[in-house]
Amino acid sequence: MSIVRLDEDGVDVLVLGDSSVIVGRTDQEPELVVDDRLAHLHNPHRARYRRRLVDGHGYDEQHRAVLREMQTVQASQRNRADGYFIAETDPDAARHAITRRYARHQVDWIILATDGASDLLQHLRLDDWPAIAADPDGHQLPRAKRHDDKTLAAITLRPTLPS
Repeated sequence: MSIVRLDEDGVDVLVLGDSSVIVGRTDQEPELVVDDRLAHLHNPHRARYRRRLVDGHGYDEQHRAVLREMQTVQASQRNRADGYFIAETDPDAARHAITRRYARHQVDWIILATDGASDLLQHLRLDDWPAIAADPDGHQLPRAKRHDDKTLAAITLRPTLPS
């Protein structure tokens, strides 16, 4: 989940789970706001499914079995202080979101991205969608699912002067 709120003086960003926000700053490089707690948790099944895909096994029954094992481990870590938070099943998890506030005059643009879009862009460092679509079996970018949502929303802000 990602949310951006604009007011006269500032830009508020909230991320929770697997979506991210990229903030185009007027005074420095763009800043990525992401909730990476899930990626930092120990789950050996994550590396296993990726390794199998790189080795060319594809999205077979064994892949699905490894994903079920990975998801079982993830479920035991969901919405816990030593784990990660997802508001889908527990709205109170939103209290643990990653938040940032920027002065309005320091932000030129904002991109909100689902994990399906941001993971590809970060991993491949490209925006050539035909090339991304040419990897249906996960050889170049090992990922849990063959199909995933890929949504970007871009916001361009009018210049403002500091208050």
